[in-house]
Amino acid sequence: MPNTLVIWIFSVTCLHAGSVPNTTPPTATSDDSVTTSSPSQFNFNEQLSKINNSFLPCHEFNQLVGDLVSGDVADSYNQYLLKTAHRAIGLSELRTVLGFHQPVEWTAEYIQSDEDLKDDLTIEKYYERMESKYCYFLYSLFFESQLLSGMDFMDKHLPAVRNVYRRKFEENRRITSTKLIVDREEVDRMLENYIDIKDQMEDAIIGVLRNQKSCNSVDPKHEKKRKEDSEKVSSFHDF
Repeated sequence: MPNTLVIWIFSVTCLHAGSVPNTTPPTATSDDSVTTSSPSQFNFNEQLSKINNSFLPCHEFNQLVGDLVSGDVADSYNQYLLKTAHRAIGLSELRTVLGFHQPVEWTAEYIQSDEDLKDDLTIEKYYERMESKYCYFLYSLFFESQLLSGMDFMDKHLPAVRNVYRRKFEENRRITSTKLIVDREEVDRMLENYIDIKDQMEDAIIGVLRNQKSCNSVDPKHEKKRKEDSEKVSSFHDF
């Protein structure tokens, strides 16, 4: 693990220790039911390309870490936060499409209990157990308030991320629209679908973070133009 990341984890998390989340998880807006109606035109690769070419406002991006640290440590924090936030957003949308509740806390580590060993485990409990295999990143680096701030930031400046996850999950559910009841097989299949979408979204987010490198040397007088360019790109995300 790079030295800067070690320093970041130690310093930032210690300074945030004991903090209380001041936001609530974003509320998903997609319909819980499976629909057989023809979806509006949606080009997955095109939307990923638009996200990849997006620019985020430098000031807001740099303020994600607050005034705790700066320089390379702050850059590492912001990058890991957004990479983690988009994954949590994806799981949030998957829960919605499958008709499951949102977690009380995203960063609470799933602890297996005797109930997990029962044969009559509810389908939602089964989902939570299986989802936990993909959630180590949620509780290993950030406190709840930090993660929620990253999710809120992404919903504000890159709303296409949540939209793409939702639309792709809904599209995938339509493929098996005859299976209206979610069972274990469907949970496993949709989690595999999540992994596939998450990996492709990760590449797009890396593109966004690459674009943000210019924030370290951007001239303040050019920031207005950057914001205007960002707004133009964001306008294409409403589909």
